[in-house]
Amino acid sequence: MKTFAEKFKDPRWIEREEQVIRAAGGECQDCDAYEDLSVHINYFPKGVEPWELPDRALRVCCPDHRRTRRTAQTEIREHLSGYSTNGLEALVDGLEKASSLSEAEKSVFAERVHAAAKASHREAAEARERIRDSAFLDSMGYD
Repeated sequence: MKTFAEKFKDPRWIEREEQVIRAAGGECQDCDAYEDLSVHINYFPKGVEPWELPDRALRVCCPDHRRTRRTAQTEIREHLSGYSTNGLEALVDGLEKASSLSEAEKSVFAERVHAAAKASHREAAEARERIRDSAFLDSMGYD
């Protein structure tokens, strides 16, 4: 059985990484850099080999954005560690609802979802229901 590190030397991963970089137009997905690109793994579901990861789990990054992304994702996990399960579920529901908003709208929406999710367990559960029922978007003036 291959170690985790050995899996990233497997020809299937190398081919997958090249495919992802080509699909991104050979550029960092956070800037227009085209040198020293690598594929950053945003999340890694259990039971999945690296070459089987969905496109959504992968992002082409230059070295600077890869470092920045890794740091930001670690900070996000640190913040999430204080959330109740209902708070985390409210965040997930809110993120799914917000996927169609503009960047400016997402910023305001994220602040409100974050505040709702950080609330007490009971309040977070109530916020989750409001988010699911679209009342959260309606209260912000979004359809």
